[in-house]
Amino acid sequence: MEKVPAILVAEDDESMRAEIENTLVSAGYNVTAVGSMSAGIQALKSQRFDVIVTETILPDTGGFCALEDFGSASDAVMIVITESITIKEAVKAIRMGALDYIIKPFLKDEFLLTIGKALD
Repeated sequence: MEKVPAILVAEDDESMRAEIENTLVSAGYNVTAVGSMSAGIQALKSQRFDVIVTETILPDTGGFCALEDFGSASDAVMIVITESITIKEAVKAIRMGALDYIIKPFLKDEFLLTIGKALD
């Protein structure tokens, strides 16, 4: 039996978090969704994740600290999701370990393709 990929979603906006979670669950993934960095770190202590989808700025962290903190706590592939990103910020995210970034609002098909790429 094939293992269902586990995805951690760290998004502070409740409606966006629910949309991401519903999209991933509908596609057959095992999803844990959190609204803060501290909740994300707690989740990482109890479960191994294949992919982490994270906002760059979470309520209890600033700047790109979410990428740094998640990157040091897990070997999961990271994808950044954000409302806007400059080229400089995109390069920084990639250098900090993100595989890719997604601009909100996102197209579900493109989002799922990015998740699939992360799992390859």
